[in-house]
Amino acid sequence: SDPRLSILDLHPTGPLWGEGESPTTGATHELEQSIAGREADLRDWLVRAGMSHERRILRLPIGRLTWHYPESDILQLEFVLPAGCFATVLVRELVDLVPLGQTDSLCVF
Repeated sequence: SDPRLSILDLHPTGPLWGEGESPTTGATHELEQSIAGREADLRDWLVRAGMSHERRILRLPIGRLTWHYPESDILQLEFVLPAGCFATVLVRELVDLVPLGQTDSLCVF
């Protein structure tokens, strides 16, 4: 395995289906095509919608993560993400949101 994987300099990627050819070859190409074939309606819809075939990293390297409570009921997070990564993805993975009234606590972690 490439040592750059362990220092977060190189990342495994996955497809975002759309127009254009996948750059993958060999076993990776076969696996991704097989999975896309199982979701052919979605894959074809993405092409018709004009999406471009792209790739995204499959892990989210988080830099300089800090947190504190400015108020007893407020958690403030600060972190750095690489270009192309979205904070909403990280926050979604950190918390479970439930409809108001389904818990005694205002926050559920």
